[in-house]
Amino acid sequence: MTVILNLGFIGALLLGASVLIGAESAIHEIEAFLLFLIASVLFTGACILDAIKGVKKQLQKEDEGGDTEIQILKLLTKIVRNTEK
Repeated sequence: MTVILNLGFIGALLLGASVLIGAESAIHEIEAFLLFLIASVLFTGACILDAIKGVKKQLQKEDEGGDTEIQILKLLTKIVRNTEK
């Protein structure tokens, strides 16, 4: 899924750049900036999906047969500590 989002990001970015380069009126510039906006949403989605996959892998690696809610809380506290640095 991440690959699809990244390919969509690259496609929208390139299409937006080509529309902006060949813009003849304001409507073409608006179209190009909308494509840039779509590209940014796709890129953000890919980053979020990648982060979720990383958390899932780490949870599976740390699976000790305990309660998953406790594991999630431990992982979230680690994430908060790392982002505060």
